[in-house]
Amino acid sequence: RAGILALGIMPYISAAIIFQMLVAVVPTLERIAKEGESGRRRINQYTRYAAVVLCLVQSLIMTSWLNRSGLVQGHYWSFALMAMVTMTAGTMFLMWMGEQIDEFGLGNGTSLVIMMNILSRMPTAVMRLGQRATWELGGGADQAAIGPERLVLIVGLFVFMIVAVVLVTQAQRRVPMNHARRTREGFSHKSYLPLRVNMSGVIAIIFAQSVMMLPGYFAKIPNPWVSGIFQYFEQGKFFYVTMYMLLIIFFSYFYTAIVFNPVEQANQ
Repeated sequence: RAGILALGIMPYISAAIIFQMLVAVVPTLERIAKEGESGRRRINQYTRYAAVVLCLVQSLIMTSWLNRSGLVQGHYWSFALMAMVTMTAGTMFLMWMGEQIDEFGLGNGTSLVIMMNILSRMPTAVMRLGQRATWELGGGADQAAIGPERLVLIVGLFVFMIVAVVLVTQAQRRVPMNHARRTREGFSHKSYLPLRVNMSGVIAIIFAQSVMMLPGYFAKIPNPWVSGIFQYFEQGKFFYVTMYMLLIIFFSYFYTAIVFNPVEQANQ
């Protein structure tokens, strides 16, 4: 089930993570980032270059795994070169699409591209759910069937999770501020600084997911010792779930520290 967009947009997200970390620790990149719009464009250009490198590496690992699986016919390196260029171009197209969405103010481009990928699976999921649904309470004699009470529970949980995510994402804490502004009653003028409860939003989850996808590519390296280590990162295993949770917590703090600096906010 490979295709032009087989790598998705995750290499670009991984490159963005790397440069956001480097901006926080490398003084030269930090100075560039503070140069305003021109600095932001330079950082974005470096991120694109890094995304191309990651695409080439990941596509090379993927083609190597396909070759070891006996799925490559003919000369390997000609196939590998064509596949690397094709999959890299596919990721660059998704990156360009996300940037166009950002530029025209339609929302977070990267998040919308990922959302489109999720929504593309919805019709298949709904069809499978409909095939297993039955009007008999408890599912009847079929153990895999979903009765009406379970169907209502599934739909209710789905709606509840959507509402909960929207409420948490849009929630704000208003910090009162006093300005020295002359009025008839005096110099006090009260206003509020709105602080989002979840400043990182879905970015922390996207970052954590992109990091956890990297071991899957390294597990395909033709080396028993390397592949044996990275087998612990398979989805569903305890180590994978634990690392995924810790990465979400880490990136939540990390991204919040980047987008909101209390000292700079106070100076402004």
